[in-house]
Amino acid sequence: MTTYNHPSELTTEEVVPYFLRFARELLSQPVSSRKVVEEFVQFYRSCRVVGAPIEDGYDADTFCIEWCRVDLKEQQISIRRTVHAVDALPEYSEFDDDAFEMVITLSFGPTDDEASCALEVSTIEELDSELETLLKNSLIAKLLEETPADTSAFVGGAG
Repeated sequence: MTTYNHPSELTTEEVVPYFLRFARELLSQPVSSRKVVEEFVQFYRSCRVVGAPIEDGYDADTFCIEWCRVDLKEQQISIRRTVHAVDALPEYSEFDDDAFEMVITLSFGPTDDEASCALEVSTIEELDSELETLLKNSLIAKLLEETPADTSAFVGGAG
């Protein structure tokens, strides 16, 4: 299995095609959900987006992972990175208007569980302190060992 050596910094113009190549390669072969989560976390941890600060109280580059039930019964784990490139925004723009999300969704079989759980962080320190607890949640922990029935990756607007 490939281990990715992500660049330490990319511009907003570079990060989208990079993410799509990374996701396509990661999801092109059967892979455990745990591996997908670990690789996405590493992408967030090691690759900063120019103009999207995560220090000094900014939440311009956030990481989110959530488990939920969709389409009546199907389970999903959604991993999302939302970027607000504040340094690249036109003067007239609102903070949320030009945000974009890079998303990987892992789909699984049916469940009767209606609960959901999520974690959204805006710093690496928050990620380090809270991710392990979420991944031990019984809803997510059992799926981390499975190969998803279906996967998708996309980039879209978040505003």
